[in-house]
Amino acid sequence: MTLIKKLIQTRGVKQKWLAQQIGVSEVTVSNWMKGIHKPKEENLRKVAEVLHMELQLLKDTVNEI
Repeated sequence: MTLIKKLIQTRGVKQKWLAQQIGVSEVTVSNWMKGIHKPKEENLRKVAEVLHMELQLLKDTVNEI
């Protein structure tokens, strides 16, 4: 399990909801969570905002992929 997946799951957020909130497809979020792709900087900012978390923490988590 990727660290980004753990972070999102600990927030109790569903992939579909997160995708809708930041304007990407559910498949895109799924690929991030599986470690297939890394989110772009712009999308990381949106995720951090929606999940009320520090951008740097999210960046560090994504770099673990």
